[in-house]
Amino acid sequence: MEQIPNQEIELLHQPFIGLSSPLKSNKETELVIKIGRIPHPMETNHYIEWIEIFQDGKLIQKREFDPSLDREAITFLVINPQENFNFQIKAKCNLHGIWSKTISQQDLKDLEIIQ
Repeated sequence: MEQIPNQEIELLHQPFIGLSSPLKSNKETELVIKIGRIPHPMETNHYIEWIEIFQDGKLIQKREFDPSLDREAITFLVINPQENFNFQIKAKCNLHGIWSKTISQQDLKDLEIIQ
């Protein structure tokens, strides 16, 4: 198995959150949740098993992945940017364990548009 340099471990595993389109007032928008700023491998020996999204400590979405079918660990969540929220995103790599990131309404203005 190929060794991953330490500086790339976080870039491959930390949930990366963006928007599917620019924010518009009073319109729902879609969060794009990808695992890794550098896309995480989806190979039979190294892959993301699942992504979980929690709101106020409750699991609201779970997406499981199959490395033989899924080319990328990605999921989406429709939100209302006017509502106050706090999400915790967790992802599990079969080799490197669980990685987590939190996002709140205040973070929306800093998110990139992800195509």
